Amino acid sequence: MKGDEIMKHITKIVIVFLLGIPAYVWSKKIVICESDFDCDTGQYCVKSPYDDYGVCVGGCSSDFDCGIGYYCVKPPYKSYGTCMKVVDEYNIPKPVLPRPESIYPRYEGDCESDFDCPIGFRCDRKYKACIKIKRW
Repeated sequence: MKGDEIMKHITKIVIVFLLGIPAYVWSKKIVICESDFDCDTGQYCVKSPYDDYGVCVGGCSSDFDCGIGYYCVKPPYKSYGTCMKVVDEYNIPKPVLPRPESIYPRYEGDCESDFDCPIGFRCDRKYKACIKIKRW
């Protein structure tokens, strides 16, 4: 697959949590990947289950690694995650401070299947969070 074709398959992923939990947006440089092995150390490959390619995103161990306006979103039972910008359901950034409890692993996901998410959203298998997939 050529570079131009690969770029067509890349998705911009917006993670949105339900019931007043903040939404998140990745805001890192784009590196194309098929799996975590394609990414640099400390990065992870995130892709839609419907696409062959995804993007590498940087890792974090707590909100303090991410800065103001970002949360460290971790897969269940993991001590590392991805810095994501906190936004509301309209994609407007929220000025949040780091949470002290973010230093601990997250033990529960926000969803188990797509049925746990609103229409137009899917349950991400890795993060156990509802995601909205937007095409560029």
